[in-house]
Amino acid sequence: MIKIKKNLKIKILSLLIFPIIVIFGFSMFIGVDSLNTLNESKKLEKLTNLAPDISAVIHELQKERGLSALYLNGKGGTPVARKLEKQKSDTDVKYKSFTNAISIFPKSEYGNNFLVAIQDAERRLLDLNKVRSNVSSGDIKGSEMVKYYTGTIASLLTLVGEMAGLSPNSEITNYIAKYITLMQSKEYAGQERAIGGIGFGSGAFNVSIYNKFIGLINKQDALLVVFNMYATPSEKTFYQNTLAGRDTNEVARMRKLATSKQNIESVNGSYWFDTITKKINKLKVIEDNIRDNMKQVMTQVTDSAFNKLVFVIFLLIIVLSINIVFALVIVKGILKPVKGLEKGINELSNYNLSKTVRIESEDEIAEMADKFNISTKELKELIKSVRESSKDILVSAEKMSEGSSTINDMGKFQQESIKQINIAIVDSSEMISQIQENSNDTVNSVKYIEESSEKANTAMSQLKVNSKEITSVTSVISNISNQINLLSLNAAIEAARAGDAGRGFAVVADEVGKLAGIANKSTDEINKITQQLESDISLTDKSLSNIIGAINSISSNANLVSDSVAQQSAAMEEISSTVESFSNQVKEASEKIDESTETSNNVAKEAVSLDEQVSRFKI
Repeated sequence: MIKIKKNLKIKILSLLIFPIIVIFGFSMFIGVDSLNTLNESKKLEKLTNLAPDISAVIHELQKERGLSALYLNGKGGTPVARKLEKQKSDTDVKYKSFTNAISIFPKSEYGNNFLVAIQDAERRLLDLNKVRSNVSSGDIKGSEMVKYYTGTIASLLTLVGEMAGLSPNSEITNYIAKYITLMQSKEYAGQERAIGGIGFGSGAFNVSIYNKFIGLINKQDALLVVFNMYATPSEKTFYQNTLAGRDTNEVARMRKLATSKQNIESVNGSYWFDTITKKINKLKVIEDNIRDNMKQVMTQVTDSAFNKLVFVIFLLIIVLSINIVFALVIVKGILKPVKGLEKGINELSNYNLSKTVRIESEDEIAEMADKFNISTKELKELIKSVRESSKDILVSAEKMSEGSSTINDMGKFQQESIKQINIAIVDSSEMISQIQENSNDTVNSVKYIEESSEKANTAMSQLKVNSKEITSVTSVISNISNQINLLSLNAAIEAARAGDAGRGFAVVADEVGKLAGIANKSTDEINKITQQLESDISLTDKSLSNIIGAINSISSNANLVSDSVAQQSAAMEEISSTVESFSNQVKEASEKIDESTETSNNVAKEAVSLDEQVSRFKI
């Protein structure tokens, strides 16, 4: 799998790789095709430039073949011999031009068939002087001579035929077909000239010569049909106008004589040769015209291929440039808002809520930025609310702590009062014992008991007052706990609205709620203890009333002193037990108050910690 760097710009630009490869590949395909067309056109152009040299040497060899046939027939005499010698010189000139052209021609570019054809043509041309010598000495038959020249010309025509395999364009292929057709037709006309020269020179066409003569005429007519299939109207007109005239008509007349085998002796072989040569020269003009037209088309195709290649390269550069520029513009348009959003997130990670993200577009990134700004604004409001709540919690915790301290002090005061009651009860017991031991001191003991009872009654009154104050304090603590619960609930709601960012606040709010619950529970326990204390105080007060009644009874009825003393002793034990129980309850209440104080302190600490956490945000 291909790994792409963790860079948004590179990731976006990497999306262009495939289309660029496709565009580049398509352009390369067109460019390579244009380059191949251009190369093939240049190769064809080189071969076309070589064609005139090939055509020229073929043309001269054709004339030399015809004159050699007349010379071998023996009826041309000295004029034919002179013409043949002059023709040899003309052929040598064209042969030399062909040799020079072929020596600098890039033969290796045209494949094995072309090399074989050149080697065959050059090998045959090397035998030219030998065949000429045999013709001059008469040591060669006419058919062998014609076979040599015809084979050599065929090898040269094969070189021209290689054009067909190099054509990159249908129009050029059309011209090549016309050009080869005309060259082949001219070759058949040249063979007709040689065969006709033998027939007219000898004054008769034997069966073999006659059949070859008729066959050559038919081949020319067939090639003319092919030419007319490919030729344009203007080329057909040029063909007809160029061939029109006495020479062409005279060749047609002599053909009729030959085909009808009548009055053949009326035609001189030399006359036949000269007349059909003029017609063949006209065919050469037509051939050259087609070749020139073909070269113009080749030039146009070559220029078109070159222009197409240049256009493809230019278009590729333009398309790639536009593609890259367009991609950079898109990347910039995407990265700029993304960078702004990234900056806003960095500010948020640094607890800075005072910054917002600028929105400069209307796409999905702009929606993200808008939602980010909304979330930041809501979080800012939540932080403000939590700050205020934490301050309220701190104030309430401080008040609760102060109330707990006050209750603790009052509890200590109650413990002191209970101690005094206990002392008074002990004193009363001792007095009762003294009454039992010495009834004579009853009056004094009764007075002493009355004083102790008054003190106990006073302590009980003070204890009632303290109990009511404890109830009032616990009511204050309960109200504070309820207020803390409300603040904790409010903080939890605000934290929930903040989502992940408010989880820490939710935990703090939950802890504060738990602490408030503990304080509320402690307050309820204090209330229960206070209610029990009030019940014990009432019982004690009732006991004191009984003591006073007993003392009055002693004063009014001395006979009942013993019974009253016994009853008083039992009451004192009950009072002592009740006071002890009350003392334990007060002690337990004091411990609960200490726990409430500690809880209040914890709430205060949590409130301070919450305020510190929230203070990190810049709003």
